[in-house]
Amino acid sequence: PHLITPLELPLLVVAAATVFLLVRSAPAGRAHGLPRWKGSGNARDDFLAVCRELTAELVAEVETCQPPLPSSVASHIARLVEYNVPK
Repeated sequence: PHLITPLELPLLVVAAATVFLLVRSAPAGRAHGLPRWKGSGNARDDFLAVCRELTAELVAEVETCQPPLPSSVASHIARLVEYNVPK
């Protein structure tokens, strides 16, 4: 009996990394470093738009983190998110 399936583990890692990086890099005065979001009213489109923004921000943060990570890490994280987010 597994508590987490092998497919859920990468998504859990990406979610934890996203939260960590957003909280760590949040400028004062804005919640979690994100601008106030104005949605379109379509939940699916809004989710995908936010997911794209978070993925881009996460990849940019990974590419510039110190000490530097291997270049494949950023592309691997982007692939994990793309794979796990329904289209």
